[in-house]
Amino acid sequence: AGSAVEELGDSDFESRVMEGEGLWLVAFYAPWCGHCRNLEPEWKAAAARLEGSGFKLGAVDATQATGVASEHGVQGYPTIKFFNRGAA
Repeated sequence: AGSAVEELGDSDFESRVMEGEGLWLVAFYAPWCGHCRNLEPEWKAAAARLEGSGFKLGAVDATQATGVASEHGVQGYPTIKFFNRGAA
């Protein structure tokens, strides 16, 4: 089974999170970040428990999706933000 965490990037963040339905918790991370690596299994477990609830957990590699990270003021890793139909 795949992860219930939805990988997001510059190309789909706007359409899926900002314009999409549902509530989102999005973790902005960097692959080299130790705290991010520690968060990953817990993030996946939480996403699996919330699957089907209308509450979605996403992840953005902020080293790749620099536009989205900058737009949402990400300055450290991990940064977790809540979005309710586009409103942070």
